[in-house]
Amino acid sequence: MKKLLYISFLFLSFHLKAQYVDPNSGPSHILRDGYHMEFKVDGFKAKKVYLCSIYGDQIKPVDSAINQNGAFKFERAKKIPSGQYRIYLDTLDFFDIIFNQEDMEMHTKMDSLIMAMKVVKSNENYCFNLYLKRTLPIDEMIGMISQYSDSSEQWKGETIERMLVEKNLYTRELVFSFNRTLASRIIKSYITPTPSTYDMSERVKYNSRTEFLRVHFFDNIDFTDTMLLYSESVYNSVRYYMEYLMEKKDDSDYIITADYIMSMVGKNQQMYRYVLDLMVDQFENSRRDVPYAYINEKYLIGEGCDDGDVKYQTVSEKINTIKKTVLGAIAPEIALPNAKSNIIKLSEVKSPWLLVFFWSTHCKYCKKSVAELTSLYKTYWPKGFDIYAVNVDTNRMQWINTLGVINNRWMHVWAPGKYNSAIKDYDVFVTPKMLLLDENKKIIYKPRNTAELKEVLDTYLGGVKK
Repeated sequence: MKKLLYISFLFLSFHLKAQYVDPNSGPSHILRDGYHMEFKVDGFKAKKVYLCSIYGDQIKPVDSAINQNGAFKFERAKKIPSGQYRIYLDTLDFFDIIFNQEDMEMHTKMDSLIMAMKVVKSNENYCFNLYLKRTLPIDEMIGMISQYSDSSEQWKGETIERMLVEKNLYTRELVFSFNRTLASRIIKSYITPTPSTYDMSERVKYNSRTEFLRVHFFDNIDFTDTMLLYSESVYNSVRYYMEYLMEKKDDSDYIITADYIMSMVGKNQQMYRYVLDLMVDQFENSRRDVPYAYINEKYLIGEGCDDGDVKYQTVSEKINTIKKTVLGAIAPEIALPNAKSNIIKLSEVKSPWLLVFFWSTHCKYCKKSVAELTSLYKTYWPKGFDIYAVNVDTNRMQWINTLGVINNRWMHVWAPGKYNSAIKDYDVFVTPKMLLLDENKKIIYKPRNTAELKEVLDTYLGGVKK
């Protein structure tokens, strides 16, 4: 199997090299205004097709066309920005093109959109299509090899490294040959560095490929080239680094990564702001409050936004809220009515281990959490664990009826409306949300789910010391 795969790989390399054509020989016509794109897709049956722009993770419709027996075209006098575009044939099938103010003509087949593609007109797409035809089969082979369970990790690693080196070598050849094209700049940014192509003095510094990539992953991305923003290049690279390459131990690791990535971006304002917004969204969506506050304070507020900036004001308010509930802070006071309309103050609850739990009767994850917390409560209440549950429903009777069903002995209070001070102080934009307090009401842990809470309680109240 190993020998067969290697022979197949060599055959693929030779076959695609044999198809290589001088880039200057391809027909191309530079447009003065607007755009003109003609396509023929054999076997395409849908009535309508869409041209969409790509700006990082934003994919927006630009134009549409009617399918006439597989033939369609996009043509308008209005100019559109140069960049990578996506043509959707239906909800599942699409192919990407590079538009750089030239007209184009392309022909392919529905059952093999990339490998059957013939670029009749457009130097940009001639380059881009050569890259796709060569690299997609290699990526598929790498994926197959990675899944082999009967092969040694060393053999898999060495084989994948050879394939990546070959892929990168060919990509660099295209970049050199088509060096005046936007396509060459985009595909260069796709090159993932391989340790074997660096000097030995550099390779020996790292114990693993992951350690190597933490330092060299962005080597082939030109962060001064804002045209890369009109593709998925920068978006995918930054997201991949944060998802797979950074160490994920605690908030400090996220902060270190944020500083490192921002140091790579440089001073180009458009690129700088795009990458900053990307990381801010990443931290906000992952509910990483401390890195979110840090990166906003240092790179957004600290870099010239003023009090008249709406985003500045919104972020400043959110950061102030986050600071109220960081680990080590004293939990903000909550004074809310229970089901009998008696006010229960958080500060007056005496418990060495108190969970503040925000929830809603409409949230399916909350219902699951309530069931799991009921079990934990029964186990650890005798050891000093208690729960202060804040319901955020707007309908009081819905909440009271639910209390009758769950029938537990927690402290239940009601915080109606999204503008309630407790909801604002604790930045409750999604439920469930949990904070674990000590006897002094200091926030000591912010479990993301009941599994994390259980681990803490098992460790400190269950007699399992770690």
